[in-house]
Amino acid sequence: LVAQGFSAGDVAVTVSGRAGSQDVGGPYAYTTTAAPITGSAFSGAVSVKADLTITPALLTISTFATPASITQGDAAPTYNIAATGLAAGDSTAALFGLLVAGSTYDAAANNAPGTYAVTLNQTTLTAANYTVRVVNGEFEVVALPVIPVVPAAPAPAAPAAPAPAAPAPVALAAAPVPDDPTPSAPAPSGDRAISTPESPLTVVDGSWALLNLILAVVAAICAFALIISLATGKRRSNEQTGQSDQENKKNGHLWRVLGIVFGVASPVVFALTENIMLKMIIVDQWTILMAVITVLQVTTMIVLRKVRHSRNEVQKAQA
Repeated sequence: LVAQGFSAGDVAVTVSGRAGSQDVGGPYAYTTTAAPITGSAFSGAVSVKADLTITPALLTISTFATPASITQGDAAPTYNIAATGLAAGDSTAALFGLLVAGSTYDAAANNAPGTYAVTLNQTTLTAANYTVRVVNGEFEVVALPVIPVVPAAPAPAAPAAPAPAAPAPVALAAAPVPDDPTPSAPAPSGDRAISTPESPLTVVDGSWALLNLILAVVAAICAFALIISLATGKRRSNEQTGQSDQENKKNGHLWRVLGIVFGVASPVVFALTENIMLKMIIVDQWTILMAVITVLQVTTMIVLRKVRHSRNEVQKAQA
């Protein structure tokens, strides 16, 4: 309140006033009242009315952690809330009942070291007659100290075994050197057999010849074919009785029997002269005999074919 009109040395005794409301807002009418003043220079005090506007006060809500620094893995600190800027007679009990402070730090999750902010559960705060400002505090998480690994002391080395003493040198007597160092060739002692490397064509005791087996198999197949032909020829002879080619039929039967004998002889000779359990070679001393038997059998079959052809020509001529 301001009092005007005083002279130098004069003192205002009492000046007082009150607005119509104490809440934020306005303008409000404000009335001033002054006590009577006596003096030759004053005629009296006059009450004057004025307008008053009330603006919001600044209320600061701060968060902080106790303690402000912990080690990684420790339990979370205590989170606190403080308010500054309250007017006389006002209380934050109603406001603080709704606020909870916290942070993202979690000891069980083993959060990384660093700085963590302490925040409120509400981001927008209002209070009657106040402008609210929120200041978030923070705390520090310090990394665990690194414990140096002390290497184990190496085991003492075992003492080295002493090296064995070197044997004493032994003097060797010098061998006599003959006058003529060139060795003389041994004198031949009679005839000596010179061995030659073994080959598949060489006749070796305790072996069998592959070519002999092939000739025996060919002869057996031809003999089997002749046996079938002989049985078939006899049946036809019985069916075709009274014809004039009886001589040709007898010749044919004779050559068939002879071919069968050669065909049976070849496997028999192979079985008596060869042992397939021994080492295999290509030819041996029995190969010539086996070849002769096979040639005779082939010759027999060629003659038999000519006899058969001649008989067929006779039958065509008689027909």
